[in-house]
Amino acid sequence: MQKFEEAKQVLLRLRCELHFQVTRPTEQLSLERQNTMSQGLGYRGTLTERIGGMMREYFDAADHVRRCAEIVEGAVMGEPEPEGWGAPFIMDGLRVVPGGTVTAEHRLVFEEDPGRLVRLFRICQIHEARPDRALSLLVRERAHLLTPELAASEEASSALRAMLTEGGRVYGTFNALREHGLLYRLVPEFAGLHCLVQFEFYHRWTADVHTLRCLMELDTIYAGETDVDQRYREVVLGSEAPSLLYAILFLHDIAKSGGIEGHAERGVPIADKVLERLGFDAREREIAAGVIRHHLVMGLYWQRHDIDDPANIDRFARLMGDEQVLRSLFVHTRCDARATSPDLWTEFKDGQHWTVYRRTLAKLAGEADHDHGAVVAALRSATAVILGADVPSDEVEAHFTTMPQGYYLHASAEDAAHHLQMIHCLIASVSEADAEESLRPIVEWHDDAGSGQSLVTVVTWDRAGLFSRMAGAFAVAGINIVSCRAFSRDDDVAIDFFKVVLPVGKEAASKERFTAALAKSLLEGTDLVDDIAAVEQHALLTAPRRKAFVPLAAKV
Repeated sequence: MQKFEEAKQVLLRLRCELHFQVTRPTEQLSLERQNTMSQGLGYRGTLTERIGGMMREYFDAADHVRRCAEIVEGAVMGEPEPEGWGAPFIMDGLRVVPGGTVTAEHRLVFEEDPGRLVRLFRICQIHEARPDRALSLLVRERAHLLTPELAASEEASSALRAMLTEGGRVYGTFNALREHGLLYRLVPEFAGLHCLVQFEFYHRWTADVHTLRCLMELDTIYAGETDVDQRYREVVLGSEAPSLLYAILFLHDIAKSGGIEGHAERGVPIADKVLERLGFDAREREIAAGVIRHHLVMGLYWQRHDIDDPANIDRFARLMGDEQVLRSLFVHTRCDARATSPDLWTEFKDGQHWTVYRRTLAKLAGEADHDHGAVVAALRSATAVILGADVPSDEVEAHFTTMPQGYYLHASAEDAAHHLQMIHCLIASVSEADAEESLRPIVEWHDDAGSGQSLVTVVTWDRAGLFSRMAGAFAVAGINIVSCRAFSRDDDVAIDFFKVVLPVGKEAASKERFTAALAKSLLEGTDLVDDIAAVEQHALLTAPRRKAFVPLAAKV
């Protein structure tokens, strides 16, 4: 009751301060109010420290009140406990109904043996049961019996490791340990994440909840109910120690209480200490260290690097250095992203993720890359058949001997033939009397009605700042870029492919504006800064007006 009263006072204090500042009854603590609220309540430090401290106290209080309310509501409303499916039996001073509830034989069960506080949840995990309401209250009352010495004992560590490696059933057990106030006693290093606010754009949950949701995502993969989950499950089960990934996910953000910056590197020695205490061997701790150290890398690598470039795959393979680290990091990245926000992981990202994984795995496993020469030769022959006599043979030969290797991973014979025809037009413009015309880019559009996107192919002569000029031309035309692939031949011919979204109702006009702006930039050597500024100014002047937020002065 003392904890409940303290939580109630926290919520009432926040509520009164909110009413005092807004000067009207309201129950909504908006993001805009958090700064003035934290100042009014006397929190000190930087903006994030003040808001983080206040919101952490709020989340802790609200979470405790929720737990108490659920227990009282269940008892008052007479909600039935799960019946289970097996015959009850007595085990370690507890009455267990498989699939149902666990009941204490008497109220002194934990005084007799405090180690039962930990073993209880292992029993619940094995038999898919849960403590009944009376036992749940008793665990909360007797949680103090789990002393630091007992929590660090070999018996408790062994039970915790068993719970952490029970594939497919980990989240529910660890969430129950947290709900009953035992998780932070068993792993004191994890206590720093309790209700920790994460000042990152995509994070929807506090650090402790995010970590537990990572375990839930891995449980989902183990269940393998979808084709996607089954594919990831095969990767997990194909590793040296499949269940090790649960421990890695549980500890990957362990150093976030000391700040987000550098937490991956700082978390390695902390996690190593916890894993050693839980009985993981040196090899398992080595894999865990590699994953935790690089747990932010893989999801960003295929967003910031051209994964069709073999040099980038070589670089990533050297960074991983170990096939087992790669396997664990691959699945870890998906779980971490989906536990950050369910909508953050898209089908496109999943495809890119698999591409990096497969190519890096092949590199680490020492498998020979596909015969690049044979692929190029076959593509050249098929392209020549399509072109016939439309393009001279020397231009075809030049194309297939000067393009970078990444080009052939995506180009079909039809694509290559079309690109060669565009390049032929570019080369032909050099012989025209007007020298400026040779600098005019060749631009073609292909609209995909199904996806609502358009593919833009630009062929021109490579030069310094070419990509920025094209990006500027898209900005002038009001066109949004979805993705891009750019290739430059050894003879300075550049082929760039853009997937874009055209402004609705202005498709034709925006295409013309892009072509004109790009030609102007390349022919006149201008950087389009003034044109972009004019577009932004026009957008600002024509944008719908919004009423500015003005903090209300406090009234007494």
